[in-house]
Amino acid sequence: MSEEFSLKNIMDEVVSEDLTKTGSEDKPHPLPTEEGWTEYILSLMDENDIFLTDNGKKYPTVAGLRKVLTKFYTIISSTSRVASVYTLPGDPYPTSTVEHTIVVVPNDGGAHTTWSGCGTVGPFNQQNNDLPYPTECAETKAKGRAYTNLLGLNVCTKDEITTKPLTVKSSDKISIAQIKKLQTFCKTVDVDVGKLIKSGRGYSKVEDVSAKDYHEMFDYLNKLQQGMHNKNLSPKDEAFLQSIKA
Repeated sequence: MSEEFSLKNIMDEVVSEDLTKTGSEDKPHPLPTEEGWTEYILSLMDENDIFLTDNGKKYPTVAGLRKVLTKFYTIISSTSRVASVYTLPGDPYPTSTVEHTIVVVPNDGGAHTTWSGCGTVGPFNQQNNDLPYPTECAETKAKGRAYTNLLGLNVCTKDEITTKPLTVKSSDKISIAQIKKLQTFCKTVDVDVGKLIKSGRGYSKVEDVSAKDYHEMFDYLNKLQQGMHNKNLSPKDEAFLQSIKA
């Protein structure tokens, strides 16, 4: 019977190997709340599960992340939900937003936890070969976001990288799909949408939010979610989060 994987077992094994190689006591690998955790998780992945850019940046594949997370967790359920599908005038293919939710229990004991992630794919951010399959590609992105949230990683997946730059005009308004995506994400992190758009931005209706502000708010919510998971929110971010709680 193979030994059950856990964070402690993996750390002990790696430290033991280092001691054998160097003959000296090395610093233990970082914990999820410590700096260097993302790099450590990436080091556990196979080379085929890492996309390396020309400038040396590493982006994990979704399949590779799933392999790694099963070293630490047992997956109880893994489900996807199509949040929206729409086609803008002039677009040859639709834009799709998918939410993925995963429920896990730690291999070394503990209660189950639930993690979610959203992905949006459309002509504005997808390569031509994948344009006919926006929902399938959005699901892959959503899974990757759920996995990185679960593992507490400060990195995007390979599937979240786009070769098409996202250009947003200051006059552009938030789309229906973006409203639904923002509402879904706010529900995931227990944030009140009305309080979020009003705080610091003065919007009274979510329909009035500009596309630029939407992207900034969504990125900030991602940062808050990451900070909550890693338990390293700054006092300023913690105070802001409490002020927009649902």
